[in-house]
Amino acid sequence: IRRYADNAPDPEPQDVRAHLLGGVPKAEVEAKAPLFRAHGFDPMALLVSRDDRYLDFAPTVGSRADLKALIEGHPGLQAKEQDLRATFDRWWAESLPVLQGIPGSTQLMTIRASLLRTFAEALEGAANGDGLLNRYQVEGIIAAWWNEVQFELKALAATGFDGLVDGWVAFIQDALLDADAAGGKFDPLEHKLVKHLLADYLAEVRELEAQKADLKGRIDAAKSTDEDEEGDEEEGLSEEEIKELKKELTAIKKVLKRLMDQVSQRLVRARRALGSAEVQTLVLGILREDLANQMDRYIATHRAEVVAAFETWWDKYRVTLGELEASRDAARTKLEGFLVELGYRA
Repeated sequence: IRRYADNAPDPEPQDVRAHLLGGVPKAEVEAKAPLFRAHGFDPMALLVSRDDRYLDFAPTVGSRADLKALIEGHPGLQAKEQDLRATFDRWWAESLPVLQGIPGSTQLMTIRASLLRTFAEALEGAANGDGLLNRYQVEGIIAAWWNEVQFELKALAATGFDGLVDGWVAFIQDALLDADAAGGKFDPLEHKLVKHLLADYLAEVRELEAQKADLKGRIDAAKSTDEDEEGDEEEGLSEEEIKELKKELTAIKKVLKRLMDQVSQRLVRARRALGSAEVQTLVLGILREDLANQMDRYIATHRAEVVAAFETWWDKYRVTLGELEASRDAARTKLEGFLVELGYRA
């Protein structure tokens, strides 16, 4: 097998020599060139040449876990993503008059067609033909965004910016009442209006929820230790300490309940503090964030493909047959030593 691997052409798609002796085949890297170029990534940032056919991982790559961070931190990749987001920002600024004109409009489908066309022209051009976002993906981003917010845009056309925000507030209040009455699972903290208007409040709630989870985990761990006959008594908590943790947990639950009961009141107060211009800025900011999130999901998917290519090469070619054999022999020697110590071998 080794003689075949050294002297014969490598069969496709499996590169036998690379599997046996290590090294990433240059042909495989070249086949992925369009993927890397599209994201502005230079594969030689992580690879070094071994000979005319094979590459090794660079010394900077200490483990498989390093690959993702090194790829995401690559200057070319970051520049490519930043350029795309800058293009998005320019398109959004140019499209603001169209969005600001939605209240009172009866031409939503015309507006939709205009936004889809200009978005596709702007962002597909930003990809410079390299495929980070091809035309189908670009059109998918804007179409998915429109479908996601179409009912809000219809409300915006019918009631204006103030009416849309008031509708959001009313929806949250009704949902809270229904959840209380039916024991539902509606989480008002996940509504985008709450996230924007009550950011400080949300931070306070999340901090308390983290404390609650930590206390609950410590209490559950203490109970497990008490129930485990083989548990280390020195690491367990005393009955008094567990009791104190439960008191803290109860207190935090009460504070959280009080804060949750204040959602509606705080939301109404925050809404009343906004003037019409601030309401328009708020709504447009939320719409922009929704669209930017759609685009970022596509970018993240493409970036993940770059990472997956290197992780696959690491898994396939990083450990050679010789290293596997050496590891096997070392394990066998160690096992033989144990058997001798136990008296099973002379």
